[in-house]
Amino acid sequence: LKDGGTEFGRLVNNSSNFVVCSKVSNKDFVICGNDGGSGVEALRLDMSDAGSATFNHNISLPAAGELDFDAGDVKFIHASDTLTLQGGALAITGDGSNAATLTETGAGILTVATVDDFVIDAGGDINIDADGGDIRLKDAGSTFGTFTNNSQDFQIIASTNDKDIVFKGFDNGAVITALTL
Repeated sequence: LKDGGTEFGRLVNNSSNFVVCSKVSNKDFVICGNDGGSGVEALRLDMSDAGSATFNHNISLPAAGELDFDAGDVKFIHASDTLTLQGGALAITGDGSNAATLTETGAGILTVATVDDFVIDAGGDINIDADGGDIRLKDAGSTFGTFTNNSQDFQIIASTNDKDIVFKGFDNGAVITALTL
């Protein structure tokens, strides 16, 4: 396809594949249409950015559809009203640098890793339900305390040898030790 002697596109049969090719360097491939009498740009493939796609509106996938990244290395899979991330970690960031990362080890263990504080804030109650009976408190991977359900007895355990459980408070503007066990 030419305009004024300049080739801007080509339609090709390549091994029985129908190939549509933009031939001008760094110029986009655009699919336009008519929506109720108004012209719309439905899709733009940015050839100056290796074909990055910009859709004007929704992208719909069929039931049990998948989005595959890196030849299936990481996938988003839809099935029965559930969206599953398979083969990777989910990183959430507000500023592009300080990410919170959710990772599942393959054994059903979920790790939430942050570079800063981790806040749990609920408008209602917060429930921690550990069917193993233990809630471990750790610092740099070492357990320093444990809450345990032992035959329905609530146990608070200082897990570090020769260390205490200390209850502190404020009295008259100063920190006090109320009880040391």
